[in-house]
Amino acid sequence: MRRLDTRIRAWVTAAVLSTLLVSGPAAGADQRLPVKVRVAILFKTLTYDLNLKSRCPGGLRIGVVGRVGNESSLSIARETIEEIKANSGKKVKGLGISVEPVIVAGLEGIKKAVEEKEINLLYLSPGMTNLLDPIIKYAVKNKIVLLTGESEHVKKGAAVGAVLRDKKPKILVHLKLAGAQGAKFDARLLRLVEVVK
Repeated sequence: MRRLDTRIRAWVTAAVLSTLLVSGPAAGADQRLPVKVRVAILFKTLTYDLNLKSRCPGGLRIGVVGRVGNESSLSIARETIEEIKANSGKKVKGLGISVEPVIVAGLEGIKKAVEEKEINLLYLSPGMTNLLDPIIKYAVKNKIVLLTGESEHVKKGAAVGAVLRDKKPKILVHLKLAGAQGAKFDARLLRLVEVVK
C-alpha cells in the first residue's frame, strides 16, 4: 500500500514539474492544462478506477465532445483527439485506447455517437454550458464516465477533471457523480485529489 502511495505522489510531482515549464495564469484561478499533461493525468487517474475493467471490457473507447459553432470547443476537442491518438499504442490497466470525435449541436448527437461507436468514456470540451445537465443525466443512466479539463464541468457533475491552479496541476473528482457514472476510485487516490461535492 505504501509503495502505491509513493508512486502516486511521484507521478503527481512529475506532472507538477512538467507544468511549471509553462507560463501560469493568475493565482487561484483554474485554467486549462496543456493538452499533453491534461490527457496524461486523466489516463493516470483512470488507473485508480476499480471498476474500469468491468465497465470497459473491450478497451477504452473515448468520445471527445466538441460543440458545433463554438470555435474554442472545437479547437480543444481537436487537440485532445490528437493527443489521445498519440497515446493509442499505450494501455490503461491493460485496456487499449481508441478515440472518436463527437462533434454535436446537442444531446441527440452524443446519444447517437455513443450507441453507434460503443463509447464508454466521454471527454467534454468547453462550450457545454446549457448541455451539461442533460449530458450528466445521460452519463449516469448509461454508466459513462465524464472526463474534462474544465473545473466548472466537474462542479456540475463530470466525474474527473484535470486543471491548472497556481501553476500546479490539480485533479478534481466529483465523488458522488463519479460513482453514479460507474467509477469507483481507490481511496488512496482520493487522498491526493480535490473531492468536489
